[in-house]
Amino acid sequence: MARELTKPDAGVTLIELLVVVAVLAVLAVGVSITAMRGSDSGDRADMAWFQAQFDQHQTLAITSVRSYGLIVSPKDLRVAQHQSDGWEPQSSARRWRARVAFSRRDRASNFAAPDIILLASGQSSAFDITFGARHTCTSDGWNGLTCTSR
Repeated sequence: MARELTKPDAGVTLIELLVVVAVLAVLAVGVSITAMRGSDSGDRADMAWFQAQFDQHQTLAITSVRSYGLIVSPKDLRVAQHQSDGWEPQSSARRWRARVAFSRRDRASNFAAPDIILLASGQSSAFDITFGARHTCTSDGWNGLTCTSR
């Protein structure tokens, strides 16, 4: 007798389906962890860069006996120097990597002046700046810059 060849079943077994779902779940978790870590590192990098710019220009203001300023926008940061005829932007803007929110503590602001003014005496404008949801830098204008992460 001739043995009859049969076609294998044309379906997917439950085990194969479970393996595919498990692999997709692992990939989804990996992508979400990477995305969350990436945004936090952008926030942290922005905060560290802002802190370095603040410290550098505060030191420069003290040593050169000239006022410097930081112009903060939701998109970028620029440096300005006080000249005899007003404030002169000194550098091209550097874009933030993540979301940044800025607020001045002293509401008396001059529209022609930078958001943060660094004086030769070591004083600065009082402000709060938040990088993402977890990183904040504050200054009361007298005691320098304090940056924290939650």
